Amino acid sequence: MLRNGLKNVFRHFKTVGGQGITVANLFAVKHTYLPQYSNEEIVNEINNMEMEQLLIAKDQFISLTEKGENFVYGPFDIETGISEFMQIFRHFHVNANQILLISNILAVKDKYLSPQSIKHFEDIVNELQNRNFISADGNNSIILTNIGFEYLY
Repeated sequence: MLRNGLKNVFRHFKTVGGQGITVANLFAVKHTYLPQYSNEEIVNEINNMEMEQLLIAKDQFISLTEKGENFVYGPFDIETGISEFMQIFRHFHVNANQILLISNILAVKDKYLSPQSIKHFEDIVNELQNRNFISADGNNSIILTNIGFEYLY
């Protein structure tokens, strides 16, 4: 239960491998995710998780390792990332052969993309281009192809 509560803290802050939170942030949400645990129990569990290489605790900062990211979210799945990304086109009602500005994508990415998908944003865009779902426009925009439109609908 304690470990699941710590997972939820990292999810709350959308933390992925290589990123972290301050101890102050952890204790700011303690009453939401870890109300039944003492500070000592939480610190002991953090130390255990550090020994398992799930996180690194140093100087009032707790960062997730790649292994820790997989523990919190599961392994990254490119198919999930593609599905999430394509929902942005649906949000803006983009039709085949229409453009979507990169600035519009960035404006809503936190709403549609999981923390892992945000981390792997470039990989997802490259895979979408490889599958011919999208094509890049030189004007800071992306074109939804017929294939990409068919994927959506």
